[in-house]
Amino acid sequence: MTQIPTLRPGAQPQFYRGNEIGCLVTHGFMASPGEVGWAGQYLAEQGYTVYVPRLTGHGIDPAHMSRMTWQDWYAQVLDGYHILLQQCETIIVIGHSMGGLLSLLLAAEHPVDALVVSASPYNLSENRLGMRLANYINYVMPYTDHPGDPELEAQILAEQEKRGVEQIGRVHYKKWSSKAVHQFYLLEKAVQANISRVTVPLFLLYAEQDETGSPEQAKQIAAGVRSKEVETYLLKDGGHIIFQDSGREEAFQALADFVARFTKMEETHNVR
Repeated sequence: MTQIPTLRPGAQPQFYRGNEIGCLVTHGFMASPGEVGWAGQYLAEQGYTVYVPRLTGHGIDPAHMSRMTWQDWYAQVLDGYHILLQQCETIIVIGHSMGGLLSLLLAAEHPVDALVVSASPYNLSENRLGMRLANYINYVMPYTDHPGDPELEAQILAEQEKRGVEQIGRVHYKKWSSKAVHQFYLLEKAVQANISRVTVPLFLLYAEQDETGSPEQAKQIAAGVRSKEVETYLLKDGGHIIFQDSGREEAFQALADFVARFTKMEETHNVR
């Protein structure tokens, strides 16, 4: 009997109907909508329409990732863009980690109004031989173990208890498909080939202590785009999972402040 896929708790996509400003918020590699869900809720509380998609293969079973391509993940972001486009006049694309890479591609290909890239690597594979060789490693090691950070897990559980929601911790895969890692590598290359086509206002939200999506990676993204308006905000607290880590409240506020500033500038421009 064929097994029917089931979403893990916390992996459900999220949608909040608000005003005519739409925010597309995308999670990262091997994660789930829960990774950016609190940020999405914070934006929704400010009155914005928010959609948080679940990238294909994520939030179900690690085995699903072995048959995914980066184009599959991009297709989900593209779907989300068109869903919001049917309902909103302004589209702001927000992506965390790999979600930021996918958002950069979307901004290069389609007319969005502004872009937020948070904790996204740009050339992570340059110093990680395993990423560049992942397609070959797959033959001897199809999956690798990534148990996660116990301290981060404890913080997330505590926050879930505080919010009065189910205490499920961080929803992510602890086994990584080597084939999927290879697709991440190919996605990086696709972004590098198209980044110069990004011209919209860009907000880079990074944590000083993050070694994956480091501030240096942010500088490379800023140097690659052709956006006239590029702003960088560095969090002093927390690491890579910035919307769930210890600096999350500051991250929520910085994100919301940028969206508010941008929309106010747009309103002023339209009046003139």
